[in-house]
Amino acid sequence: MTLTFKQIEKISKALGDSNRLKILHYISGKGGCGECSALQEVIELARALCSEPKLILLDEPSSGLNVEETDDMSFWIRDMKTELGVTVLMVEHDMALVNRVSDRVIALNYGRVLAMGSPAEVQVHPDVVAAYLGA
Repeated sequence: MTLTFKQIEKISKALGDSNRLKILHYISGKGGCGECSALQEVIELARALCSEPKLILLDEPSSGLNVEETDDMSFWIRDMKTELGVTVLMVEHDMALVNRVSDRVIALNYGRVLAMGSPAEVQVHPDVVAAYLGA
């Protein structure tokens, strides 16, 4: 995807001034950084948000991120929901992240719905416990 200068500015502003130079270098292809994996995830989120969607689909957004980066991701996901009014549909195995950002959870096992409800309700559901903890 080729981005215009206006889109790049919008992305870097959305992600904060502290990352602006790294973001601009990364997007322009002129340099790397130590946190490129996390930065790439955030840039992809920002790119998707440039189109002002009503719904965004996230496939394991914390994959490959360390604990601090996952914490940052949780703030960005919450901000998408609260500040931008974007509905987030997420596939994620990091239950700490799921608990921090989810209002409603659906647990699946081989395509079958095991439980639906709040994160706390789903985690203690007998079918979920049996399928994922072997109890």
